[in-house]
This record gives sequence, structure tokens and C-alpha cells, in this order.
Amino acid sequence: FPPVATARHHLLIAGGIGVTPLLSHAHAALEWGRSFTFLYGHRSGAFLGDLRDLCGDHLQEFAGRERLMAAVQDALECQPLETHAYICGPSGLTDAVCELAAKLGWPRQRVHVERFSADDLDPGRPFTAKLVRSGIDVDVPSGVSLLEALEKAGVQVPNMCRQGVCGECRTGVVSGRVEHRDLFLSEAERTAGDAMMPCVSRGLGDSVEVDL
Repeated sequence: FPPVATARHHLLIAGGIGVTPLLSHAHAALEWGRSFTFLYGHRSGAFLGDLRDLCGDHLQEFAGRERLMAAVQDALECQPLETHAYICGPSGLTDAVCELAAKLGWPRQRVHVERFSADDLDPGRPFTAKLVRSGIDVDVPSGVSLLEALEKAGVQVPNMCRQGVCGECRTGVVSGRVEHRDLFLSEAERTAGDAMMPCVSRGLGDSVEVDL
């Protein structure tokens, strides 16, 4: 996933912790005086302070996938010839960017992707999510994520990666134990037990109360 030294411009697109390898691209671009733009979609922003200090006006930040993808489309439509795009993030994001680039006529050799994903998860046991603010109960069968069950019930939760890595769907927990399966929360946050990632994490026991 190295930068192409002969590229006229480097378009860096990161989602969530996909920022990690692209941070080194930004360092290299500045060291060698290369033109670049950095589009970063995140919720809490890994390395955000360092990235802002490093990139300055080269960096554009977006809260949520929809805003990021709108900016990506604008960027892909107006890049100079011989621009190379580099994408790292959840599979849903990287697939969407690659599909959009293809529709806009970008040659495949100018679109570079590094993928990551969480480990495969066991289906888990069924439980019920009690939505405190909405006053409804949502049953979550084995093999179905809480996020999917909520969406099926018409409850919308912001989300980006759906793999427990970006933090976009973080949801407050009022009571109940949680089986944390995400890669986002710290051990201290897991111990506190007041938040969960409904895209991958599940309730332990028969039910969990969430702040929805």
C-alpha cells in the first residue's frame, strides 16, 4: 500500500481507524513536497490531534459516512489527471469508494485499497433490547446483530463500519450486562458498562436497557 512517487496528486480517504496507514502517507507527502488531500470520516478520531497538526489545510473531517461519501464524490469528480486515490477503512466504505471511482471512470491502477475487518463472530444467544426513551422492546435473535434488529424495528442508529471498529454507532447502556465484541472501546469503558456498539456487541442475559 505504498504511495506512488510519480502521482501528480494524492487523494487519501480514511474511515475510522483506517486512518492509521494513511497517516504515514501524509508524513511522506509532506517530507517529499507532494500534493495531497486527506478526507477523514470518523466519530471520535484516532490520532486526530496529530493529524490536524500535521496536515493543516490538507485535512477535511466528516462526521458520519454520508458526509464523507458526499465529499469523496466531489473529490473524485474534480481531481487532476494522474491523481492516485488511497482508501483504508471498513469494507463497506472501501467497496463504496471503489464502486464510485469505477463509475466515474477512474482507472483501477490509480485506486489503491488496504482492507481490514474484525474477526468473524459467533451468532450469540438471543436477548431483548429495551429502548428506554422509545418505550419499546426489540427482540434480537441469535445470528442477528442488535443494529440490524433495531433497523428492522424502524429505529435508526448512525453507523459506518458495522464491524465494531469505527465507533459511529456507540449507544448508551442504562442497565444490563454487555458482551463487548468491538475493537473501539477501551477496557475502562467496557468495565464502566455504560456504552456498547450495537453492530457487533450483544446483551448478556435476557435483556439490556439502552438509551434509545
